[in-house]
Amino acid sequence: MGIFQMFFSGDDAANNKKNGLAPPKAPVRRSYEMWLGFEDGNDYQAEASFMLSADFVESKTNAGEIEVFYVYDPDCNDEYTPYELNDKRPYFFISPDINEVFCSVEEYCQSGKIENALWVQSAEYEHALFKAEFEYYGDHMMMYGYKRSDGSPGGMCLVYRDDTPQEVRERILGMLDTAIMTYTEKRL
Repeated sequence: MGIFQMFFSGDDAANNKKNGLAPPKAPVRRSYEMWLGFEDGNDYQAEASFMLSADFVESKTNAGEIEVFYVYDPDCNDEYTPYELNDKRPYFFISPDINEVFCSVEEYCQSGKIENALWVQSAEYEHALFKAEFEYYGDHMMMYGYKRSDGSPGGMCLVYRDDTPQEVRERILGMLDTAIMTYTEKRL
């Protein structure tokens, strides 16, 4: 039985005490291309990159507004893993356009607050505006909000369930911190 299956099946507390977590895989550079600058008609292509643990495996979602999507699956050695609705695995995504991101960044820039956040604080990283937690379709979403190089809203998000073991939560939240600390954009 792999470490991931161990934590998400059976008696989680007993498994945590008995087996502990395997060491995390090292962060790897992830990158993707995007188009920016549509607001003023001077659109351009840019490349965004960040470091994210290899414990997160590339996947996809049917949501067109999500630019990148990775599923936490430390037992997977493939470059891609499918994601299904109601999947228990935590996941990481970057999106400028989902309402939770767009509205939260705009609201924070206008008032320094986000009404529907469970909590919000100023981010301690150079290009991030804030870190906030939200209820997201019955799960928890931790989000770093930021402005992309064209000034449009962006959000780097991590979603996990209530039953995610505390040790796993702490680990993946640290991985989210690494991703935002290393996020860069460059015009192509």
